[in-house]
Amino acid sequence: MLDFSLVEYIESLVYCQKYAKLRVMTNRKDLLQLSFYKLSPFFGSDGDTRYKIEKEDDHFKLTTWPGPYSFDNTDESLMHYETFEFTDDGLQQIVDYLNRKDEESS
Repeated sequence: MLDFSLVEYIESLVYCQKYAKLRVMTNRKDLLQLSFYKLSPFFGSDGDTRYKIEKEDDHFKLTTWPGPYSFDNTDESLMHYETFEFTDDGLQQIVDYLNRKDEESS
């Protein structure tokens, strides 16, 4: 037998979704090694922001857009582009940028 009603359970879920959003910051280890980007783009999300990291010529191209939709299902006008050096420092700059963007949208 449950110690609480279904209504109380649903109310607690609504509370958690509305008031207790946990921010999970992106870490450098989340973005894989440089060699990965030589072969394939990387897609991810940070809060409500979706992103794509790809190697373009000799730099990283970071594309961000608002969720919840995928890259292919998002209007081009909603996408934002940044470039970074194709180095480990460049990946760290991407991490810092994504975390700043997430803080600004919170």
